[in-house]
Amino acid sequence: MMSLPPDEIKSEIEKALEVLSEQKGTESVAKIRLILYANLDRGRIQNFVEDDITRVIEYIWRVAENHQHLNGVLHQLQIEKANEAWELVLKQMEKWAYRFLLKKGYQEVATTWENAKECASEAASKLLRAYFPYDTEFEPWAHVIVQHVCMKFIREGSKDVPIVEESYDALEDVLESLNDSTLWVTEGKNDLFGELMEAVDQLTSLRRTVIVMKYFKDSSPAEIAEKLGKSIRAVHSLQFNAIHDLRKILTKIRDKYNE
Repeated sequence: MMSLPPDEIKSEIEKALEVLSEQKGTESVAKIRLILYANLDRGRIQNFVEDDITRVIEYIWRVAENHQHLNGVLHQLQIEKANEAWELVLKQMEKWAYRFLLKKGYQEVATTWENAKECASEAASKLLRAYFPYDTEFEPWAHVIVQHVCMKFIREGSKDVPIVEESYDALEDVLESLNDSTLWVTEGKNDLFGELMEAVDQLTSLRRTVIVMKYFKDSSPAEIAEKLGKSIRAVHSLQFNAIHDLRKILTKIRDKYNE
């Protein structure tokens, strides 16, 4: 089946956006236009409409509606990295991963649950930088990311994989975001290091060890894995969750000192 020429689809996009701008305003339409052209470059629109030009309008309205009610969710997760939003998503991802592994023959044991949590953490890291096309709902899109990570985990078996540095995994990024706050004041001066150490002490033993070795002893992922008797994949999961915990703990410490 022949797909429609991109120029023909672009013409239909612009016609539809003219109508849409009267209802949603030029600022909103400008954002939707960027999404549509990105989806066109990725072939998503072509796959949706196939050879029916009339379906372009249906696709545009789908993107516009999803952008209206999902843009805030994506902003919380990928830009604000809001703790409450991430807690809900991580819990759901862990359940998806666990069910997926069970379907693939894994046993209902504690080890499988730990594997599911590792897969969910890796999927969350991918979600942080993933492009959302707004032509689907959030949950099915996130679910697919979890499934892909689980399949990768199954294929690789016990092989170690390298830790991929993400902005969410960077301790410096956490401190910088807190340091930018005008409320972060302790006795009239910034004391990030002292508050950081207070927060690190509140982590679980394994997560604290990963943070100390990585950021204070400059240990490599392989060195941390050897020290803990874990796989590098497990170290990645511990690091991700430790940073997530530190964000929450440091926020509480900041609030305590500014009461």
